[in-house]
Amino acid sequence: MPTLYKIERAYGDVFLTAYIEGWIVNCIDFFNVGKQMSESQIRQTAIFIIDDFSMLTLADINMVFKRAKTGYYGELFNRIDGQIILSWFRKHFDDRCNAACELSDLEADKHKYEEINFGSGRRKADIDNWQSIKDVINLEFSTNEN
Repeated sequence: MPTLYKIERAYGDVFLTAYIEGWIVNCIDFFNVGKQMSESQIRQTAIFIIDDFSMLTLADINMVFKRAKTGYYGELFNRIDGQIILSWFRKHFDDRCNAACELSDLEADKHKYEEINFGSGRRKADIDNWQSIKDVINLEFSTNEN
C-alpha cells in the first residue's frame, strides 16, 4: 500500500486531507460523546496526521480508526478531540515500530541460526516459531477494514 506521502504527491493534499477528515467524522459519528469536534478541529487534526505520520499507509489509517472504535486505545470519557486522535496514531506508530524491530530481530536470529546449523534447543524453538510470529505480525499490520 502507498504511504500517505505518496498519496499526497499523486492526488494532492486536498484529496488526502478530505480522506482523513472523512475517517475522523466517521469515528465521531460512531461514538456517542457529548463534546464534538468543530470542522476546524477536524481539519487541523487531519493535517497533523498527514504531517506527523506521512510514512503510514491507508491500511494503517483504517486500522487506527477501527481499533479506536473497538476500544483498543481505551475508553473515551465523553469527549473526542485532536489530542485523543493523535494519541491513537502515536500508539499505533509505536506498536508498528516495535513489531518491525521484533520482526527484524527474528530475521537476524533466523540467519544466525542457519549459519551455525542448529544452535541450542531453546534458540531452535524460537527460530522454529519465527515464521508463525512473522505471519501474525504481518497480518495484524496489513489488515484492511472490510
